[in-house]
Amino acid sequence: MSDVVEYQINAMVKLRKYLSLEKISNNINNVLALRMNPRFVELLKSSSPILQYETCWVITNIAAGTTEQTRTIIDAGAVPVLIELLRSENKEVRTQAAWSLGNIAGDCGEFRDIVLHGGTLQPLLELWNGNDSIESKNHMLQVAMWTLANLCRWHRSDWDVLAPAFPILRQSIYFEDPAILSETCWALSRIFHGSHPKVSYLLDLELCQRLVELLKHENISVVNPVLRTLTNIAYGDDQQTQLIISAGAIPILYELLDSPNASIRLETILVLANITAGTVAQIQSVIDEGCLNRLFDILNNTKESFKIRKEACWAISNATDVKHPQQIRTLINMGVVHLLINFITDCLYDTTIQQKCIDALENILIASESELSNASKNSMIPSSYGWNYDPWKVNSSNNSGSNASSNTISFNDNDDSLLSKSINNLSLSGSSSQISKGSKSSHPPSTTSGFKDRSRKSSTPYLSGFESRNLQKKNKTNQSSKWAHEMSAFNQLWKTVEILENAINKTNYYHVQGKRK
Repeated sequence: MSDVVEYQINAMVKLRKYLSLEKISNNINNVLALRMNPRFVELLKSSSPILQYETCWVITNIAAGTTEQTRTIIDAGAVPVLIELLRSENKEVRTQAAWSLGNIAGDCGEFRDIVLHGGTLQPLLELWNGNDSIESKNHMLQVAMWTLANLCRWHRSDWDVLAPAFPILRQSIYFEDPAILSETCWALSRIFHGSHPKVSYLLDLELCQRLVELLKHENISVVNPVLRTLTNIAYGDDQQTQLIISAGAIPILYELLDSPNASIRLETILVLANITAGTVAQIQSVIDEGCLNRLFDILNNTKESFKIRKEACWAISNATDVKHPQQIRTLINMGVVHLLINFITDCLYDTTIQQKCIDALENILIASESELSNASKNSMIPSSYGWNYDPWKVNSSNNSGSNASSNTISFNDNDDSLLSKSINNLSLSGSSSQISKGSKSSHPPSTTSGFKDRSRKSSTPYLSGFESRNLQKKNKTNQSSKWAHEMSAFNQLWKTVEILENAINKTNYYHVQGKRK
């Protein structure tokens, strides 16, 4: 390559445009085949800001490729030079250097650590200072916040190193620019996904109130990461969950359940699912606002996506975990038993959510059993079922159902005749999901790390098997005819749950409860 700066600039512009064409991965490989990476690092040290800027742009596009392609940039020694350029006097160079580092950090945890421990954070935070114009500074801060969000990405982030960024995040959440707000909330969502004690320093009622305000933002790109942040906050202990409720989130979450945007509905349900995994009072706040009714509607709506219906089922099931008699009575009166049994037949290939349904039915029956042991109390089995209620005969509004003869249950589905089998031979297979990398783009990342199941301790230990519970079902000959019918329906429900659970247990799945990230 020529030593004439004008020629070098021209060459970098052509390379940058070439790397922006279609088939980016192939084009990156063609550029890497030239073995020019060491030369690119030299050009980053040029005294020409234009050449530095164009070279940063080339590196940014290479770092947007695969992990191996990105590694060639690191191996060439580009990271320390890019960090130095964060303090360039030229704001375009600072911005593009931050973008390059963001793409590198966004590739994987290993590269994130290289960028973070290379000393990126302090000069990156300094970008919030300076006398640049508001318009130009906004663009620079959008990129800087996106880079900061990627530094918070991946597991096992070093929060001791990232802690100096927390005040900037608190400040940036009050910006008006939607892009900055979006990236700030993505950063917060990833921070609250962690469990380091320093993370709790960020969290207070004021922050939660601002997040709740942003739920009303007209831009979906802001609302989505806000919901994800609230989900991760509610994943914490009951005190963290209460902050969200105290900030007034539930009425707005109720409204968002009717959003025309599927991703907003999904993220809203995830927040509610972590709230319903909380205390009795927290669950009641969801019931009182009418959110549980809406979740029932969503679960029963076969036109809704299965993914959203599944999360609605998870939220409803969580509400049964504390086994509060009055809340269980409310759920039964709303038709939860029918709803859960119907949904089990809709998700034969997802044994995790099937087991969650089984756990919910068991919670309902345990609470009902305790209530029914006192004949002076009202019935837990609603009169709307009738005293001849047969749990084997469940009519489903979605054209799938269950029926039984002797000790078998047949699950029917129009798409697969193999689903109609004896329960003793039913083979259920779980499903897996993949999460795309989605972190290296000129646009804000659209996804963060996947959700995790969290076992939640309960004051009522889970009893394996049904023998111990059946011992408690004593015949009470001095009870009324209504009581006898009620116990009959109650025992039939136990039998239904027992057979369904035996089918699930064939796949060696364990009980799943509680909150998720």
